[in-house]
Amino acid sequence: MLRLRLLSALIVISCSLGFVALDALVPIAGCQGLWMTVLAIYLFLGSAVECSLMLRHRPGGFDAWPALMGCGGIMLAAMIPVLWQVSGKAYPAACMLGPLGWPLAAAIIALVGCFVWFMPKYVSGSNVLEQAAFSGWVAVYFGIGFAFWVALRQTEAPAAIASISPSTAGSWGLMLVVGMIVVTKFTDAGAYFSGRAFGKTKLCPAVSPGKTIEGLVGGMIIGV
Repeated sequence: MLRLRLLSALIVISCSLGFVALDALVPIAGCQGLWMTVLAIYLFLGSAVECSLMLRHRPGGFDAWPALMGCGGIMLAAMIPVLWQVSGKAYPAACMLGPLGWPLAAAIIALVGCFVWFMPKYVSGSNVLEQAAFSGWVAVYFGIGFAFWVALRQTEAPAAIASISPSTAGSWGLMLVVGMIVVTKFTDAGAYFSGRAFGKTKLCPAVSPGKTIEGLVGGMIIGV
């Protein structure tokens, strides 16, 4: 278990840093962030697929298509500010929808769409409402997570830092993304080792029997 956890962490971090290097050194069509979105699509859309597969084990099963289509739509909407760079112009500040407005609008459409998909199948005593709610949750949770990943990559350096170190300012968003990856993996490792060493109180045994409150606290401390 420990060997697999360390191996998976090594693979994720290595792949992440590889995409970071590509995005910094070989930008696609001159657009900052396109390489990072390739990695993000794998992480977030892959997580949505995995979550949907888990939900299929519920009584009555789970129709994953509306969740995955909604998630994909939100992710495409989040890409609009990035793809805008292909035109050679900066994203217009006067646009009614800001960089995060597009995925927010898509999230609303995805939520409504999930209920529209399932409601014609509704009969008394069925789990259709639960499926619609779970489907909307999967779409929005992972889709908006991707949107924040993209927004983090596009974050510009504060004026004070840009004036002191212009070279650093150009890679500010990349450094924020790398920091998020590193903190996440350190938190995961800290929770695992803290749980193994001190874990006694179960956190949520029905969902994950191995998780403990001591591991949760240890992961938070190591992450900080």
